[in-house]
Amino acid sequence: MSSPHPLDPLSAEEIEAAAELARGACAPGAALRFVSIDLREPPKAEVLAFRGEEVLARRANVVLHLRDERVVVQAVVSLSDGTVESWRRRADAQSPLTVTELLQCEETVRADERWQAAMRRRGIEDL
Repeated sequence: MSSPHPLDPLSAEEIEAAAELARGACAPGAALRFVSIDLREPPKAEVLAFRGEEVLARRANVVLHLRDERVVVQAVVSLSDGTVESWRRRADAQSPLTVTELLQCEETVRADERWQAAMRRRGIEDL
């Protein structure tokens, strides 16, 4: 039986497992938002030595935003061992906006009467 290539993207199941491991490292009920979960590539030497039979450890980079604490966390989780290998709180960083947040921003602006009035002053009626 051959193993997946060590550079194959994370499967849906691996992404879910990584999220669950990160959630487990947070306080119960913490308001968090996942920014990204992706493959943490193994060392180049391991990739070059891979022949398809051995099973290499799978790890994931997880970036999440702890909303109540206003802090970004960069974590590394081991999907093979089911552990959190590192957990770095980054008060000096801000996570990028998600598509959902961008859409919420647009809805908020469009609903604002001041914005609507400004558009009408410019001759734009189809808001």
